[in-house]
Amino acid sequence: MALISLDIPAGVVNHGTDFDSEGRWRDVNLVRWEQNSLRPIGGWQERTATVNVSVSTITALQTTTLLINTSTPHGLVLADQSKKITLSGFGVGSVSSLNLNDRAYDFTVSSTTALLINLTTAGLVCVQGETFDATSAIIKKTLSVTLTDPSAARGALSWTDNTFNKHIAAGTYNKLYHISSIGVVSDITPTATSITAGGVSAAAATSTTVVQVTTSTAHNLQEGNVVTLALFGAGSTSSVDINGSYIIANIAATTFEITKSGLTNSETFAHGSATISKQGFPAGQVNSGSNQGFGGYYYGLDNYGTARPANSINIEVTTWSVGNFGQNLIACGTTTSSAQGRIYEWTLNAAIEARTLLNAPTAKSILVTDDRFLFALAANSDPRKIAWCDREDNTSWTAAATNEAGDYTLNSSGQILCGVNVRGRVLILTSTDAHIGSYAGPPVVYGFEQVGHECGIISRHAATAIKDGAFWMSYNGFFAYDGSSVQEVPCSVNDYVFEDINRAEISKVVSVENSQFNEIWWLYPSGSSLENDRYVAYNYKDNYWNIGQLDRTALIDVGVYTNPIYFDALGNIYDHETNFSHGSSTPYAETGPIKMGEGDNVISVKSLIPDEKTQGDVNVTFKTRYFPQGSEESHGPFTLANPTSVRFQGKQMRYRVNGVNLVNWKVGKMRIDTAAGSKR
Repeated sequence: MALISLDIPAGVVNHGTDFDSEGRWRDVNLVRWEQNSLRPIGGWQERTATVNVSVSTITALQTTTLLINTSTPHGLVLADQSKKITLSGFGVGSVSSLNLNDRAYDFTVSSTTALLINLTTAGLVCVQGETFDATSAIIKKTLSVTLTDPSAARGALSWTDNTFNKHIAAGTYNKLYHISSIGVVSDITPTATSITAGGVSAAAATSTTVVQVTTSTAHNLQEGNVVTLALFGAGSTSSVDINGSYIIANIAATTFEITKSGLTNSETFAHGSATISKQGFPAGQVNSGSNQGFGGYYYGLDNYGTARPANSINIEVTTWSVGNFGQNLIACGTTTSSAQGRIYEWTLNAAIEARTLLNAPTAKSILVTDDRFLFALAANSDPRKIAWCDREDNTSWTAAATNEAGDYTLNSSGQILCGVNVRGRVLILTSTDAHIGSYAGPPVVYGFEQVGHECGIISRHAATAIKDGAFWMSYNGFFAYDGSSVQEVPCSVNDYVFEDINRAEISKVVSVENSQFNEIWWLYPSGSSLENDRYVAYNYKDNYWNIGQLDRTALIDVGVYTNPIYFDALGNIYDHETNFSHGSSTPYAETGPIKMGEGDNVISVKSLIPDEKTQGDVNVTFKTRYFPQGSEESHGPFTLANPTSVRFQGKQMRYRVNGVNLVNWKVGKMRIDTAAGSKR
């Protein structure tokens, strides 16, 4: 008899054949390692908000059933009946003196203003027909916080304002949202409208560069809105054409101004058929598309005058890059319309939508630097151009001797996709390489140097900065910047990830640091999935890789909030690392093959001596073979006790640990009690 220690190192090896994973974990889900002990990752729960509804009357229909009528629609629907509500502010029962306050109750929706409350689960009974004073009464209902247009979030941010209130912003293919600290969801998307304010007129107003537009009734526009003028006649003196799109300024109830050069002071513009329309953020790409039309491939490839084939360039999904400039939100969404790349600013007023940032260029993404500049990346449709505003002034973008605004065009073969702040500098990542930008002060302001070749990033959200550097996913591997150079990060699950990733939807790949556990997570779509459904994670402190299944589309680390906040493809919002509930999924970990002895004799296993923290919250299943390609026999599952009697034999085995209870179980170095058999 001999005791064999099953000492499996932390991390997953799923690269190559089964025997490349010999003595290592090969297939896992929703687990991590701490000091080589296996345990489940933290679970999640839907983000909720508590809303108060005033009560008009309450009556006991039966001894355990109360009828509550609300003064306004309570907002609860049949789907909410799986939750509970809390009552407060009620007087005691008129007969029983029963106190209903501060308890959670099951309920049934009777109508839009009526609920039936069940007292049984709260352990209460009353007197049938008695009433309760509802003068100050309210129902506290807890509802899920969900994006009102249930779509996948493609970019999210949390931040605090100047009075320490917490905020969340998230953008979808067609919307930009704000979520308050108490869970109120506000649509702050710049909207498109037609101005039906009656007749309009326009005239050059005391300047050769300013046109004042007048409407006969209030236009309800806001400074920073983008409007399109159409069907105006040419200037009466200069013959200047003012039709086109403008960011408006100097708003009054029935007037606004646009800037146009070449005017004659005080001239007018014909306006008999003129119209004004306000631009908004247009709906973009839900899923990637293939640009197979004219101009849909690289210049010089294929035949002139023919549409492109199916192997042409994919059109990326609509994503948002978001940041805060002080307490204000800055957001830029990629779309496929003429309004592509406008930079928006939102000033914390939920009643006012985000507005186009004055004087800013268009961009594919934005970055607020540690030095208090706003970067516009791929500025003004130049895929390699970086433009930045004056320091602390995001409306000043024209370089001058009196400011620090400027721009720079990278010497790169790729296109700029994103940027992150790293140790006081700016890491710019393109589709092919990496560049570092450093603040140098006037007159140069920012200098840039290439620090990595053939390390292009796979998507706009696939990079994450940590304290001392940054990590990102490339097209066939992973890279890191350590503050001085770019290095490829050896990955023990490379084949698993890149042989299965849906390359048609790679623009949906997102990453985040899970700083509580020293991890970088990437979510990606696998196989033919249209949405992110798998993750790959790297523990940069303990140097191991992890894999699993999870459907999330936008990610926010802890900081402003005490738990990570993730979004799914249906617009639901979750607090992660909160408990050990993982929805319908079960945490598990399965090893690669383990030779029993030297692998030449049959080994009989008599018992298992577990090293498990909670005893009974996990089970283990063993799978044995007599030779590598032979049939496999399964044994178990066995609930871990100390010791656990088992009976099986073979020349090689692997085993699988399954979590069976929603607790923080912990599995360490198990041992098996064995006896040698014959070679047959």
